Amino acid sequence: MKKRIAAVLVMCLFVCGLCSCSLMTKTYNFTAQENSIYVHEDGQITAAIIEDFEKDYYDVSELLGLAQNLVQEYNETYYGLPYYTYSQLTKEQKKQMLLPISLESVDSSNGKVTLVLKYANGSAFADFNGIDIKAAGGTTAYTSQLGSSKMALQGSFVSAKDGSALMVEELQKKTDYYLLYLDFATTVYFEHEVQAVSNNVTVVANNAVQTAAGQGNYILFK
Repeated sequence: MKKRIAAVLVMCLFVCGLCSCSLMTKTYNFTAQENSIYVHEDGQITAAIIEDFEKDYYDVSELLGLAQNLVQEYNETYYGLPYYTYSQLTKEQKKQMLLPISLESVDSSNGKVTLVLKYANGSAFADFNGIDIKAAGGTTAYTSQLGSSKMALQGSFVSAKDGSALMVEELQKKTDYYLLYLDFATTVYFEHEVQAVSNNVTVVANNAVQTAAGQGNYILFK
């Protein structure tokens, strides 16, 4: 029995090596919080809109309908996709289609209403939340795999783990990394640990950073 268990462990380690140890990568789940975003390992973004919802005449079902219409109008107007959530798609469509914005949930409790939206990339997030982004000191959000990014890394970079200096030329070789670029202030949580940041970004946890307003903030993650 011990030999069988040992053999299974060896096989798991071998598979882990082939898959770049994805089985051993720690995953952090999304939690709805104000003034923050959550970035998935593929560059998609989930964020919550949290507002007061205390009046007796407020209606959650009416708000849900308005949110559905708003998201569908955006997707259809700019991308020709008349949907507001993935639950409207067939299994085949889900395999082939990435919605620019998806309404994930609408909930109300304790005098607050929370709308959770998922964005295909940083551009969709910036387009849909332009007013709030401007109020936070910027205009742009961008996500891409580093190997296909249209945005060059600029400035000085440090390791998110120990703060040691990193050369841009070496980081550019990490083509499997993903890049998040923001020019406004917010707290960013990631599905996995952050690898490197520009030196104006504050690392607050293994998977979380705080960006600065009116500056180019670069974060690299896997």
